[in-house]
Amino acid sequence: RSNLRIKIPGIYDLWDSFVVNESPLVFPFVDENEQLTLEEAAGAANTETGAVQTNQSIKEQQRTLRNLRSKAKTFMEEQGVNVLYLSFGFLRGTESDHSKVQFDAPLILVPVSLSWESITSPFVLSLHEDEIIINPTLSYKLDNDFGIKLPDFNSEDSLPAFFESVQQVTSANH
Repeated sequence: RSNLRIKIPGIYDLWDSFVVNESPLVFPFVDENEQLTLEEAAGAANTETGAVQTNQSIKEQQRTLRNLRSKAKTFMEEQGVNVLYLSFGFLRGTESDHSKVQFDAPLILVPVSLSWESITSPFVLSLHEDEIIINPTLSYKLDNDFGIKLPDFNSEDSLPAFFESVQQVTSANH
């Protein structure tokens, strides 16, 4: 319940609408008291034009979003720091050439806020005012452990071009 994978819209469509055009993302909603089966709920989401689809049923998704919102809100109130991010792109790798354990690390972190007007309304994901960054932990690890410097990124840049440049830099050094 600490993450949610957005399947639809696709990564580039999501980037264009959410980051470039700053359009909030509205998640499908189903009243928990309604007796919809998971298949009916999934079917309802599939028939909506432009509906968001995730790797969870709508009810599970609502629980995950509620959990994420609660944790982010608590952290913001106690620490004054936003900890909620939408990740774009993942770098898959291993600790060493001999390791078989793979890890996936997010590349671009887009700060977001998650709002919810009431228990009868959908969750809405919006851009947060913090800046979009390259994952600082990943950047440090690649530089420190492997001597790989990730390319700079500006939110005005082309996302596919950035991913291509990351692939070139990481492939050349591995």
